[in-house]
Amino acid sequence: VIGASLLGLRRRDQDFRQGLVLAAVDDLETRQETYPLRAGIMPMVDQPHRRRRFGFRNAAGTPLTIDLDAGNEGVAFRYGFPDVQDDVQTILTEVTEFRVGLGAQGWLQPYNNASHYSPAYEDYYFAVKPGDRPPNSRGGATRGWSLPALFNIASANAWVLLSESGTDGNYCGCHLSSLSGDGAYRVEFPFNDEGTKDITHRPGTEPRHTLPWTLPWRIIVIGDTPADILTSTLITDMAPPNRIGDLSWIKPGRASWNWWSYPDGPFTEELYAEFIRMAQAYGWEYSLLDAGWWNCDMDKLGAIARQDQVTLLGWTHASSFYTAKNRQAKLDEISGDGAMGAKIDFWCTDR
Repeated sequence: VIGASLLGLRRRDQDFRQGLVLAAVDDLETRQETYPLRAGIMPMVDQPHRRRRFGFRNAAGTPLTIDLDAGNEGVAFRYGFPDVQDDVQTILTEVTEFRVGLGAQGWLQPYNNASHYSPAYEDYYFAVKPGDRPPNSRGGATRGWSLPALFNIASANAWVLLSESGTDGNYCGCHLSSLSGDGAYRVEFPFNDEGTKDITHRPGTEPRHTLPWTLPWRIIVIGDTPADILTSTLITDMAPPNRIGDLSWIKPGRASWNWWSYPDGPFTEELYAEFIRMAQAYGWEYSLLDAGWWNCDMDKLGAIARQDQVTLLGWTHASSFYTAKNRQAKLDEISGDGAMGAKIDFWCTDR
């Protein structure tokens, strides 16, 4: 399904791209991923997985591990640095690639150039072939492909979704390079000029962490049909277990949303009320009030929502969520206005 593909990393202090020697192979581990999902068609997941760790050393004798995982719905792998070291290490390059072959058919979303509103995962998915460059699209100029990326690999009678899982504060979110002339798509880090409006970021987007360091999973979902891809739980299988505890307050649901049909307004109480009543008419649980809702009479809109048994969500900008103090203040403000959830928009970087 996936051809022979490059693996490796270059840390600022060490190179793990070539000259690696296999030093150890751990015993095969069998595990059962059993957990509830709060949304989707699979309320209870119960998937078997087989996992094995391979230990390598580079030319300097420094260890690198690669965990391999195989399940019923695809495969995954991740890197790790097992040494213990308090000094912060920086990964300059990840050369991981996925070779789908020149005959593959892809459906990919462009990774847009940096602006106050992009990259924001708001573009279309285009039917492309390996070697095609991302088109300039609704977000303007582009310079890569977003994850996830879908492919039909006819030579293997397989559908494939490339993605990642288990990304947290120890790594950045990644995308795919725009260069794929040889049928291989390479992982890239965010660009340095990306950022959230009104937020000052530290220089550089390269991942930084102390050791030991376990990196995110690289995911290859595999199926016979697009339906197999749609219903797969491989990405959540590979994610860390829930650490929140009680999940009863999380209530997934469908929402009416005014922006898609009225992106330029007018953002009036009458418009929001119309969408609240539409949610009620369709039996949807929520109505999302987009930008400008804070200028309305929320007591009035709240009364309409309660009468229609619809819960309100409020749009807000990501710049209010970069510190714990600001997050708490913004969420208190939103809930004080009668909204029970927030759509947090325009991070515009995967740093």
